[in-house]
Amino acid sequence: MQFNNKELIYLQIVEYIKREIVLNNYKPMAKIPSVREMAIKLCVNPNTVLKAYDELVKNFVIIPKSTNGYFVTEDKMIVDKLKQAFINEYINDYLNKMQAIGINKAEAINLLNGGE
Repeated sequence: MQFNNKELIYLQIVEYIKREIVLNNYKPMAKIPSVREMAIKLCVNPNTVLKAYDELVKNFVIIPKSTNGYFVTEDKMIVDKLKQAFINEYINDYLNKMQAIGINKAEAINLLNGGE
């Protein structure tokens, strides 16, 4: 994973894990990598990963199980909300990029539908 300098690293990790859940790479009730494993994988401090995990727990995306680690929520509504948030982000990004080159929203939608 490549980090950018525009956003805090722990927030980038939060988004990374949410994306992995939406992509079904981390399935409902599946155990995710431990804090230490994720820190090694991402080459970051374990405290940074712990902060990301705490944020995900606070938002009910992952569930801590005392000595067993962290597990993906089985709440489909939460996963659906994550997916919708990514959809909205990607749509807004697309529309903003189209607007930057002089294409309005209606034209951008037309392009998505195969128009020219």
